[in-house]
Parts: sequence; C-alpha cells; structure tokens
Amino acid sequence: MLYERCVAMAEDQSQCVPPPGDPVETAADDAVPPITIDDLVGFTPGVGELVVQPENWGVLGIPTNFVATATDHVQHGTLLGQPIEVRWRPVSFTFDYGDGSVVATTDAGAMWQSSGDDWTTTSTSHEYSERGEYTATVTITFEADIATGTGWATVPGTLELAAPAEGVQVFEVQTVLTRGDCIDYPNDPGCSP
Repeated sequence: MLYERCVAMAEDQSQCVPPPGDPVETAADDAVPPITIDDLVGFTPGVGELVVQPENWGVLGIPTNFVATATDHVQHGTLLGQPIEVRWRPVSFTFDYGDGSVVATTDAGAMWQSSGDDWTTTSTSHEYSERGEYTATVTITFEADIATGTGWATVPGTLELAAPAEGVQVFEVQTVLTRGDCIDYPNDPGCSP
C-alpha cells in the first residue's frame, strides 16, 4: 500500500497520515521497505541534449563550449497501483570531451548568448590540443522526489543516464596577413588551394 511505503521512507512521518478509521499496524517483520530509485523503473527522466558551440566544431587551443540541457521536471504515472508524481532533478554532470578529458561538475554549463561571448571560457568549455574528429558525451546524475500530498520527499538513490553523443570537428587555424582578399590576390599566402 502506498501509505505504508510513505511511512517507511518519509523523513517526517507526520506527513503520511492514515485515512480516518484505517490505522496501519505493521509488525516489524512485515515492514514495507522504503521506495527507492529502483522502484521508479517505469519513470525515465528526460536527459535533454548536449549542445556544442559553435555548431559542433572548435579550434585548437580555443574554448569549445559544452552545455547539458537537462532540467528539473515532473512526471505523472502510477506506482503500486496509485497515481504518483515524480520530480527528477539533475544534480551532477560528467562531460567526456572525447580526447581523454573528463570533467565531473554540478554545473550544466551556460550557452554563449551573443557573438561577444563566442570563444570565451565557460565552466564546462574545453580546449582541444589536437585537430580531428571527436565524440563528446554528457552523463547526467538524477535524484528523484515523490509528491507526498503535503510536499516532496526525496527517494533514496540516484540514476545516471547519458544524453545522445555529439560529434565535434576540431580545426587548426592559421593567421596570415595579406594585402586584400583571395579573389583579388589569389596567389597571396593562404589563398592558393
């Protein structure tokens, strides 16, 4: 019975009051175990996506920006035959940049909002040291809460899920001074094919 599970898991058991005339008397050996993250197998949090700025490419030695878009969200469903609300909260993010660098953080990252932000360092950006193609991933660790009728109770345990992987193309850029553009001066340095 959902009420019995609530009593078994709630930090403040006064939140789980039995219906009038329906006292719950459970012997110690018949105690109902608390709801855990494993009980929420029918609920799957939305992992969002991994955003790579600018548009899935980067330049050697310059920050490439990575952002996980997973956010808090509520799902409605049924558990033990009773309607229930589950709130998923992303609490940490493990960014694997595909070149052997892995960063674990509680920060999902921040999008570059304007061209003035491009190429600036963020808490989750990464500078590649070799050009090439990489596969970047982010694994999100979620905690869950269930609605108790008077608030939210945290469910013991965590769940780790990965957002879809993203390809990153890293280029090397060389700066060359010319007297004009390559249309007017096609034989100048940096213009020939």
